[in-house]
Amino acid sequence: MIFPSLFKGTHTKHTKNCTVLEGKHIKVEFDKPTPIQIDGEVIQNVTEYEVELSHSIVNELI
Repeated sequence: MIFPSLFKGTHTKHTKNCTVLEGKHIKVEFDKPTPIQIDGEVIQNVTEYEVELSHSIVNELI
């Protein structure tokens, strides 16, 4: 029943079912190859994913 709230962005209000983690550098490692979705595009067989907040984005947020 919570899934439709993803489309509205209100899923973070369901604190028993959703955890929000924040950081400037995040790395996720999977124990087996898994598909992930980024901006609607599915990428197959991912074993790790790493993202870092760029300085240009930081300046826009300030």
